[in-house]
Amino acid sequence: MKTNQKGKNIMKDIRTIVMIFAFASVCFCLNAADDEILLPDISTTILKTEEGIPVESDAVPDFRLLLPETGITLPDIADTGLAPDTFIPPKTDYTAEITDGSESEVNNVFIEGAVGGGFPGLFSGDFSIYRNEGTEPFSLKFSHLTENGYGLHTAAAGFSNSTTKLSGQKRFMFTDKLCLDLEGVYSTKADGLQGRSPLFYMLSNQDISGKADFVWTINDSMSLSSDLGLMFNNQFAGYNSPLPVGMSGSALCLLVKPRVSFLYKLPLSDGMELDLQTGVEYEGGTNQNRVAGGFSAAYIIGDYGTASASMDLVWTKNMAATVVLPFQLAFRAGQNLPFTGTISGGLKSSPVDFSELQKKVPYMFTDETPFEESLWFVSTNCSVPIAFTFDETNSSMFCFKKVEPTVKIDFAKTAFGNESLRSFTKNNDTGLMTAQLTDRLVFDTAVSTSLSFLAGGICDIDFALGWKGSWFDREVLEEAHSLSVKLGISHENGIWGSEVDLLVTFLGEVPDLKLSAFYKLSNSMRLELELADFIKLVTGKDRPHCGAYIQRGGYAALYVKVFF
Repeated sequence: MKTNQKGKNIMKDIRTIVMIFAFASVCFCLNAADDEILLPDISTTILKTEEGIPVESDAVPDFRLLLPETGITLPDIADTGLAPDTFIPPKTDYTAEITDGSESEVNNVFIEGAVGGGFPGLFSGDFSIYRNEGTEPFSLKFSHLTENGYGLHTAAAGFSNSTTKLSGQKRFMFTDKLCLDLEGVYSTKADGLQGRSPLFYMLSNQDISGKADFVWTINDSMSLSSDLGLMFNNQFAGYNSPLPVGMSGSALCLLVKPRVSFLYKLPLSDGMELDLQTGVEYEGGTNQNRVAGGFSAAYIIGDYGTASASMDLVWTKNMAATVVLPFQLAFRAGQNLPFTGTISGGLKSSPVDFSELQKKVPYMFTDETPFEESLWFVSTNCSVPIAFTFDETNSSMFCFKKVEPTVKIDFAKTAFGNESLRSFTKNNDTGLMTAQLTDRLVFDTAVSTSLSFLAGGICDIDFALGWKGSWFDREVLEEAHSLSVKLGISHENGIWGSEVDLLVTFLGEVPDLKLSAFYKLSNSMRLELELADFIKLVTGKDRPHCGAYIQRGGYAALYVKVFF
């Protein structure tokens, strides 16, 4: 009888799926008929069951690897959160359960803030208000950073920058199965050009993005989600004289990105589960017209791990190969294995994100048609945490708490002629950095070890040593090889602490040395001191950046942080 009942439930689910797909197909076709519409990332969202049993966070592959971002940093496949956590700010838990079954709100609203300044010409402010419990959590955050003067160079000579960002997130629960997540971000950034441009004195960027994510939990086995993403990027330069004919001092980019996805979960025996997801999206806007859709499956092997696979279809007018079939195979270790880590590989494809490039290369002007970047890739990382037992009551002891070696390897190669926007040079007419499309070959290796100690029964000591090597092409502004050393000591109860960070790049430059310390004045306030690039700060020397430009160099800052 149980078998027959289970078969009836599956047939009922199949009929429901057919109806949902018919409805979604009609809606999508009506929207896709307009060539001006744009679509967002296909994210692999997995909802909780009504019983509150969470599915592994990476239970299905992350389509964000294949589709463009909205200008908001999103996690990798290994860090992808559950669907309700898509927009979770720090300390906010959108999946918090209500134990009494009611929908009463928890009125705990928290405020955090930090304000500080330093030499030369540094001012920083960061404030947030949020509620991380109840059915409708929210967050609102504002941050600002201004730096006037780099080392011995003055702001009047163009050595300055400023960044301002405002973001907000809110969940609306219409029923226990129907919710809406809203997110909005506004940021602006201005960089002085240090007298390196014959035409411009400052380069500014404005980013406005938003997303509305609608999730319908049909039953324990099925859920339907649909979201709409918007992104606006405005880049412009300040100039003292009229520009030459044919030269532009600004660039605009507008994208609209709708998406629809459907998830079906099939529970199996012995804690195993099969999750199936399909989705489709369209992206359009300034010089962009892109359609993507795909299917993914994840097999949750109890507490031993998750094996997943995905296959997608991508079409866009701005690439050498007009159609690409990205796919991915991945495995993530579970709790019952003695190590943690992931391994994944396949073909990924996504548009070049100009907004992210502008953040990495502050003196780059982009007025390009969006290009598709396709890469064959293999990526793996593995760590083996080893914890030690010790007597916490022995105040004179010095003992190991934990050792964790980690190895990471990444390989990527251009596929089907869809080149990467990675080659950066200086334009002699404008003095700004420009980028060119090139083939890409990446082989990066990283090895690190972290150790934790307990000294005197009250002091925690953390030590980390790491090396990273980029053997072929590397990320913009990253060095081919670097060695990092970190040593931190703090009171076990968090009353005080200090840390030393050292980065060595083997390029003839002095190491980048950073010193920091904090002292807890009360449960809601603490002081922090930071000395960045200490050697350059003391000597007053410059550190190169983007060819002829320089970095802000060393600085000293004092911050006050509050929480209530």
